[in-house]
Amino acid sequence: MEVSLIIPTRNRPQLLLRALASVCPLVKSIYVVDDGSSKAVKTGIEAIPRSDTRTQLLLNDACRGAAYCRNQGASRAETNWLLFLDDDDQLSQGYLAAMRPLVAAHPEVQVWIPNVQKEKSRMQSTVPHEDVSVRNAAGGSSGLLIQDSLFSEIGGFDERLPAMQDWDLWIRLTKRQALYYSGVEGVIYDSNSTQKITHNLRAKYLGLRRLYFKHFDAWTRPIRYQHLVRVWALRQLLEPSGPRLFTCIIRILSWPKATIYYLRWSKLRNN
Repeated sequence: MEVSLIIPTRNRPQLLLRALASVCPLVKSIYVVDDGSSKAVKTGIEAIPRSDTRTQLLLNDACRGAAYCRNQGASRAETNWLLFLDDDDQLSQGYLAAMRPLVAAHPEVQVWIPNVQKEKSRMQSTVPHEDVSVRNAAGGSSGLLIQDSLFSEIGGFDERLPAMQDWDLWIRLTKRQALYYSGVEGVIYDSNSTQKITHNLRAKYLGLRRLYFKHFDAWTRPIRYQHLVRVWALRQLLEPSGPRLFTCIIRILSWPKATIYYLRWSKLRNN
């Protein structure tokens, strides 16, 4: 099992160095994709390949987004397995060593998602399409181990989404096969980072809205309803009176007809 590691990064050199320090010798090649960092930061990280000959540095002149960076790194990889890592996370010691016999024992499995440090109790299990259609039941893509051929077949990450790229990937992947939890702790997750997309409310709203329209035809009516209510709730939080309106959401949801009327006449497609 040959593995290429892809790490997108932007203006976080210290976190990037910490992530790189966690990479084990079993990784054959490392692709660090800088997404338009400042000139001072770029100057510093350009020295990284000299400290580890496995590392290739790809520089973007402007910010193109994490999805673009992950796809860019994957397109350069020449191994049969891809491993993704966010620059503010770390690989757990022994992760790939533990994965090798598991991958060999299950050649039919093309997608493995790890346990993160805060989920040590999660045992090996599967995540079917039905689960990820309703919610992001698999979490983020940091630590995702996937065969290069499958990643290419489904088109990689959707670069049009400002957020929810992970969730969208799970939806498309599980149409082929269920996601498999390895039962192995793979990622030390940094929940204290202040620059995560999950903290950007507008990006979440735009990402969820695009996710809804992208998969609308494939979802049943109850699933459409759940997602549309989420989109509407995020939209209200972006308004100046959003915090007050958020307290009214539960009341509105208790009157489904009112919610349906609102969603029917909302201008989501035009905004």
